[in-house]
Amino acid sequence: MEWALGTGAARDIVQAYRRRIFAGDGHISAMIAAYNVAADLGCRRDGLNDAVEHIIEWAQTTYAEWFHRCQPPDETPAKAVATIAAAVAPAPGQGA
Repeated sequence: MEWALGTGAARDIVQAYRRRIFAGDGHISAMIAAYNVAADLGCRRDGLNDAVEHIIEWAQTTYAEWFHRCQPPDETPAKAVATIAAAVAPAPGQGA
């Protein structure tokens, strides 16, 4: 982690992960992109996977707002109620 923060590599690794997720790829594909960036930036091969996973987890915990588009949108209660009401309401002129 020291290496990643000290060299600025953490930013590039996290961005590689986020770009793949935002492009619609899954977690595994995003992690592979992050692993490749870490290797290109000089992360030691013997600890590469653990280092990248730690950096991604740290970023998700520390900067959760960076990952808001990585999560499915929460359905608000008002939207859920409106959806249910529309599904059970009779069509105009049909009567109840």
